[in-house]
Amino acid sequence: MCVQTSFVDVIHSPWCFIEAPEEAYLRAFEERWRVTIREFNLWEIEDHELDDLPAHIAGAIRRLRTEPALHAFGGGGSLFFLDGQPLGLTPALKWPQIERILASRQQPQP
Repeated sequence: MCVQTSFVDVIHSPWCFIEAPEEAYLRAFEERWRVTIREFNLWEIEDHELDDLPAHIAGAIRRLRTEPALHAFGGGGSLFFLDGQPLGLTPALKWPQIERILASRQQPQP
């Protein structure tokens, strides 16, 4: 039986990397929750590279670069996605919020 891996995608704000934890934390997180974490830095991605990215990441970056939302994004923090879906996380520490989401997905549904 093949187990499908979930993806936690993160677009880091070019002005604030507070939610970019140490590599050891990321690897332990991946192992514990059986996910793959993919990180994207808005500053390091050129427009001509967008088509090579997952569609939800490319779309979010395009929106951030063309809308006033970039200014709100620049206030700090990162954008998080789980399996291509945006996560509406509060400004508080976001990685524990993701852990709660992943834990709730593992609980048997009634």
